Amino acid sequence: MHVDPRHWPTAADIQSNLERFAALGLLVEITEMDVPVGEIAGTTEEKLAAQKVMTHDIVKACMAIDRCSGVTFWGLTDKHSWLASPEWGRLRGRLPHHPLPLDGNYRPKPMYEGIVDALNGR
Repeated sequence: MHVDPRHWPTAADIQSNLERFAALGLLVEITEMDVPVGEIAGTTEEKLAAQKVMTHDIVKACMAIDRCSGVTFWGLTDKHSWLASPEWGRLRGRLPHHPLPLDGNYRPKPMYEGIVDALNGR
């Protein structure tokens, strides 16, 4: 799930789609998730706050489905993200994207807090 905020489905749409697959008896999992923020309007802080909400809502949607077995990310730190490179990052618009839960210095970002909140049912 390489989230593109320029074409972002609602959390309800994501959950509904997961429910469709679960209704078929399938286990579902969200994999390769990253949430780039380069094209989100606002300051860096505002972009990271929006990223936190998107990430929270996706994880919460998975948690609401019994047959959703997990969420994995396309890495841990922005430092090593494929979206940090000018070659690939431009595919998602303006840089920087800050797409993963930890910043380039391995510090948790608001996105991380959104993940924890969703896992704790908040």
